[in-house]
Amino acid sequence: MSFEVMKVGIFKGASYVITHTDNGFYNWYCGYVEVQKNHIYYGQHYDDLDDIKCHGGLTYSGYRFKDYKDNKDNAYYIGFDTNHFDSEPANNLTFVENECLNIIDQLIKLNN
Repeated sequence: MSFEVMKVGIFKGASYVITHTDNGFYNWYCGYVEVQKNHIYYGQHYDDLDDIKCHGGLTYSGYRFKDYKDNKDNAYYIGFDTNHFDSEPANNLTFVENECLNIIDQLIKLNN
């Protein structure tokens, strides 16, 4: 099984991380978006964040990538994956990156 960080970026002040996993039978991408400390969703479990719309729904929340943004402490991330029955058209880096940017936009709107 292989796991690789494919891209790390910053959009509108929030970092995002895209990973790729290949288990030998299937491969998929995951997108993770930083929830900033002053956000109402900071530290919340992904099951409680029904307002965030993304491919397959959110499937992760936690501090997994805290070292990817200037080694900041307390970098909290929410994420999704393309390992679903209907994910084939979405299973690519471009789609996942666009979905990360969309989540960041949603987070900004929800915090205003």
